[in-house]
Formats: sequence, C-alpha cells, structure tokens
Amino acid sequence: MDKLVKEMNAAGLDVRDLSKAGRAAAKIVLAEGRARAPRRSGTLARSMRVRVSRTKAGILGGNNAVLYAGPIHWGWPDRHIRENQFLSRAAVTTQTKWLPEYVKAVDKATAQVKGANANGGPS
Repeated sequence: MDKLVKEMNAAGLDVRDLSKAGRAAAKIVLAEGRARAPRRSGTLARSMRVRVSRTKAGILGGNNAVLYAGPIHWGWPDRHIRENQFLSRAAVTTQTKWLPEYVKAVDKATAQVKGANANGGPS
C-alpha cells in the first residue's frame, strides 16, 4: 500500500479515495468488533474507534482509562491473561463485506496511474 500511495503521489493523483474506502471498511469491522468485545461494563467496546491515515485504516481500542484493551486482545501470558482476538476475528468474518469495496477503490486508483492497464498492472 505504501508503494501504491508513493506512485500515486508521484503521478499527481489524489489518495483520498483510498482513505474513504479504508474508513468505510474500518467502520464495518468496528461494528462487528464492538459486538464481539468481551463485556463486563461495555467500556472496552465503547473505547474502540476508527483510525485512518493516507495509507492505512484500522481500529484502535482503549485509552488512558482503558489500558487493558491490548492485553485483552493479544493476551499477556505473564499475567495469565489469555488472548481474545475479537477485533481480528471481526475483520476476518466481515471481509466479504469490506474487501470488495476496498479492492475496487485500489483498482480505480491504480487504473489512473500512467502505464497501468485495466487490471492495475503494467500495460
């Protein structure tokens, strides 16, 4: 993705379409991730949010009041906390919803790069 963005910038193309597609994809994953988040009070689920840059989109969980988001998701063996990769599973189970739109945005962007054919490869 970083290479694509560099090539698009070099070609004078706008990468905002990829940001929009990334945000849309991340919102789908976020909704599923919130539904799958372990619940005691619901604070962990409410702390999750979409984070988008020019080259990436993702979900952040936790904040200064919810420092346990990472250990809950990835585990912490030294503290006997088993992983619960609810966000990773959310991304995988919703992939059929967000991936086609994201691929369409990437294909559209690469088709605009000089020398690319309709499939995004060299012509």
